[in-house]
Amino acid sequence: MKKLFIAIGMAVVTAITPFNLSAQQTIEEATDSIKHILMQAKAGDAEAQNEVGGWYYRGRHVKQNYEEALQWWAKSARQENIYAIGNMALCYQTGHGIEADSVKALALYGKSIEKGNSVLFDQNVKLADNGNLFSNVLVALCYQKGLGVEKDINKAVIFFARAAKNNSVDAQRELALAYLNGRKPAEAFKWFKVGADNGDLSCIFYCGKLLLEGMGVQQDKKGGANYLLEAANAGFPQAMYYVGSCYMDGNGLVRNPEQFDVILTSNIFGDILSDEASQITGSIGMLPSASLADGNFGMYEPVHGSAPDIAGKNIANPLATILSVAMMLRYTLGLSNEADAIEKAVDEFLKEGYRTFDIAGEGDTPLGTKETGEKVAGLI
Repeated sequence: MKKLFIAIGMAVVTAITPFNLSAQQTIEEATDSIKHILMQAKAGDAEAQNEVGGWYYRGRHVKQNYEEALQWWAKSARQENIYAIGNMALCYQTGHGIEADSVKALALYGKSIEKGNSVLFDQNVKLADNGNLFSNVLVALCYQKGLGVEKDINKAVIFFARAAKNNSVDAQRELALAYLNGRKPAEAFKWFKVGADNGDLSCIFYCGKLLLEGMGVQQDKKGGANYLLEAANAGFPQAMYYVGSCYMDGNGLVRNPEQFDVILTSNIFGDILSDEASQITGSIGMLPSASLADGNFGMYEPVHGSAPDIAGKNIANPLATILSVAMMLRYTLGLSNEADAIEKAVDEFLKEGYRTFDIAGEGDTPLGTKETGEKVAGLI
């Protein structure tokens, strides 16, 4: 997730003391010392590269150019220069020279602090104490993961809570996870719910998981399933796994289908749901389907599509195809009476005990595709 936090206003951190020369002075006009630093940077010296990056970022000795600054800092960072790593984070945080990305910014700041940039950590503690959201999240992550400081979950919670209460979605998610890992599921659910309401997929998933399992909140399998479906439909992998488990175990889905009316989902995930839901009727060959456009246009077919592997064997169940025709008559052609007649004939076919090969039980004599079609036609 990309999210630009409030800028922290941090000065560029350099390992070399800046020279007190005019910002208008060009490299060509600069002192031998400046030229020497530039030569060192071009030769691959990490400290010099970090310094030159600072020139371009601030417009000192050269024309201000954020992209050029980021390139110099990237060269220095590849050599593990802790200050250059932190300065790259500044670019990602502010969107200077590259698209703003708070996730990358936090990762780079954390790496810089972990490798020994204690000045950067101290700066952010002060900014966090003054109410800066980004700094509160960064300091919390450092305490949570032990980056440059001793790991301290209680301190992490304090800093996460500050940012979470000021509507930082990332902080809401991390605070909830900290409470969950600290075996405080009720507090965890509270913040997962806030994050979910703000659209965070991880929070949506965890709301579903906790509701489904009754952790920290009264168990609600229907509500949990709805959250999980929302996250799964948005492509959240863990939610997809849990939805699959729900179908297998019957938690809020297949064994309790009456709780759902319409499920709005993507095409691929809709295929999965419809195939699973077919088990309610005993076979995928029982379900018709319609893909409807605006107006009366629609495409009608059995929910399983074609069945080329059993073509010509007279064993396919034609009921889904027959019922798809009934849907076409109802929704595209406006012939409701005719559609009712077909559906009633299929109901009578089943009530009289006739079975196709896919739904025949022990002791049943199944009818083939042709015989089933003729029998239904005779009941209309």
